[in-house]
Amino acid sequence: SVLLPATNAEDGRPVLLSDCITHLFSHPGYKFSTIRRIPQAPSSSKPFNSNTWNYLMKHLQQMQIADGFMEEKINWRISLKTSHHRQQQQQQGSRINRAVAAIVCLRGKDSLSSGLKEPFFTSPDMYPRWSFDPLWRTYSRTSFDSNERTAAIWSNSASIVAPLESVVAKAWNKYSTNAYIHHYAKHGITDTHFERGFATLEQAISDYRKL
Repeated sequence: SVLLPATNAEDGRPVLLSDCITHLFSHPGYKFSTIRRIPQAPSSSKPFNSNTWNYLMKHLQQMQIADGFMEEKINWRISLKTSHHRQQQQQQGSRINRAVAAIVCLRGKDSLSSGLKEPFFTSPDMYPRWSFDPLWRTYSRTSFDSNERTAAIWSNSASIVAPLESVVAKAWNKYSTNAYIHHYAKHGITDTHFERGFATLEQAISDYRKL
């Protein structure tokens, strides 16, 4: 839903995909993004869905800071109120998922007049201190996927750490056993190429961990 036409809530201009990419990936060290959207409901229940903007925004923000993708599995123990205790959060494995930049997109009834007036996603604790103007808010009065109201966030955040770590670990395991290496060698791919690739990904993981 974040890739469909929308309007910037700040200046009223149409939001172009190129503008979104420039906003989200302005820092060369952070090149990954994720998308979260609610509500997540089967088609049979959509006629009975009466979620308010406050409900959607509150739950989507919690999904973002707790690094969750399923609405029914939201971790409410992670809170912005305790975000300044970073060392304690790291020890407990409950760090807030910070984003270099984010775009919140609301689609449906009263998305501008009511939805974007909700005080969510604006906390500075959700973003690194060095990130300038990290939040964009967009809207469209057109509904999405037969939902009266839909909220989504497209962000460049630390959510990517766990997937990247899994990919790198599996790749290292294959590489260390020389699995399939001969196929790459036929096309001029050497150990140097692999090692540079691993170094690039490991640096990205390190950078995202520091958010």
